Amino acid sequence: MSLRDQSVAAARQAADLALERGNFTRANLAFVFCSRYHADHAETIAHEIRDRLGVECLIGCTARGLIGGRVEAQADAPAISILAADIPGLEFTEFTEDDLPAPPDQRADVLARLADAAALDSAARATFLFADPYSTPLVKLIPAFNTARAGRDIPLIGGLASAADGPGENRLLLNERTRRAGLVGVTIAGPITVETVVSQGCRPIGPELVITRAKGNLIQQLGGRSAAAVVRDVVEEFTDHERDMLEQGLFIGRVVTEYKDRHGPGDYLIRAVMGTDAESGSIAVSDLVRAGQTIRFHIRDARAATDDLDMLLAAHRLDPPPLGALLVSCTARGTNLFDTPSHDASAIAKLFDAPMSGPELAKAGHTIDAVTPPIAGLFAAGEIGPIAGQSYLHAHTACAALFRPAPNHAS
Repeated sequence: MSLRDQSVAAARQAADLALERGNFTRANLAFVFCSRYHADHAETIAHEIRDRLGVECLIGCTARGLIGGRVEAQADAPAISILAADIPGLEFTEFTEDDLPAPPDQRADVLARLADAAALDSAARATFLFADPYSTPLVKLIPAFNTARAGRDIPLIGGLASAADGPGENRLLLNERTRRAGLVGVTIAGPITVETVVSQGCRPIGPELVITRAKGNLIQQLGGRSAAAVVRDVVEEFTDHERDMLEQGLFIGRVVTEYKDRHGPGDYLIRAVMGTDAESGSIAVSDLVRAGQTIRFHIRDARAATDDLDMLLAAHRLDPPPLGALLVSCTARGTNLFDTPSHDASAIAKLFDAPMSGPELAKAGHTIDAVTPPIAGLFAAGEIGPIAGQSYLHAHTACAALFRPAPNHAS
């Protein structure tokens, strides 16, 4: 990541660092993110990076904060971050909203056109999507992507550009094209495996409950009782610390995998409780709900968010380091949530730490902190990632894509 304030010089430095870190002379894939400081020069930046890397597919957007290596740069600091790769055999299907059926819905012909436009076939390994929140409602598009995959394991990963205070201020990058609205996307096929980590940063509290009456985004009854009354009962059982956590809001976790007997963090889709109506006894949530669904209340604070991310990463630490990682974190995280700087980037970076002791690293002329892992990303206005095999638009979440060589292919 380059923190220079001159756009062309920053683009060149970021590209050179990506080549040095990857130990290659040219790349065929590059994720590129620019801070709002550089937004007016985004097209020039994309041209410089593409020319310097000789890259076949370049995709990215502008954001209020960026992630590069172990470092998170927030507060609109000048920054350009790149994750580049040179993996022979990769194939790319690029698209914008102009290539997709509109409006997206669940009709068979629409889903077939979407699958064709985004190459959601058996060769696909993952789809990456970056969108402008002012012009691209994803409420129907993401479910259409989920259905159009036809049961194939093709995760949809990405986020909403966050560099704007109003329409037309974000920049979306696709090769040398720069867009101020809509979306940019690419589906990757070839000798690559893409693993995902989606940390929603919440801790469950209270028992699981079944929605027995609902309308739209209103939960009217839980287990045959007024939903508002159930909330009061749950909150009355909170400890003092848990009551303090309510400053971050109250959330529901909707069970996505109903067929399981026991549910863990990866089985809940977290949505915010927007308010209660004492007169009707309903609670409003930031999602559509229906009777028969199982929910559990959740609370969030920095400790819960740290524990959740560490738990999800634990299994990945048993594997060799990935080739690289794309990290999309919410603008409400970072220093807005954690006391320690670069929290999410540091957690992901541990996956890349060399399996050597401190003395061995020092003997080689390195320190652990000096080893810059191939991580790039952004702080987004909404994060896209899969929970229990289905992708959703999240908030307050850290979504990571870990790139590994496909079986029988060397890194």
